[in-house]
Amino acid sequence: MTTDPIAERVARLTPGQLDCLRLVDQHLSSKEIATELGISPHTVDQRIRQSLHILGVERRAQAARIVAQCWGRDQCLNTGQRPASFRPSVPLPFATGSRRRNELGVGQRLFWIVTIAIGAAFSAGIYLAGLESLARLLKS
Repeated sequence: MTTDPIAERVARLTPGQLDCLRLVDQHLSSKEIATELGISPHTVDQRIRQSLHILGVERRAQAARIVAQCWGRDQCLNTGQRPASFRPSVPLPFATGSRRRNELGVGQRLFWIVTIAIGAAFSAGIYLAGLESLARLLKS
């Protein structure tokens, strides 16, 4: 069985490098990738530079294409690395770097309304409990 040298190079990439290259393949800038992954743009650029060196290419778009093609084949899927960057199943209720508009459906909007209301009620309860504790402390 012959081994694919490209698959071997892709297998050497770290999960962080793979996440960055997958987002490059979605045409995101370093700043947008950083926001999406919760890291600094400098870290994104560093991961991409290391990836370019490992894959032996000069451009980030080339590296992203190689990773995208490789992950479409079975032999790259058996590398033991996680498949894709984490994306919440329910989109966030505010604009992000990759999603500029609020395009939530009715169910998703209701979910966020209820979630925010529960969070606000919980926060108010904690605040009132703190005030009550402070009042008791001042009385004694």
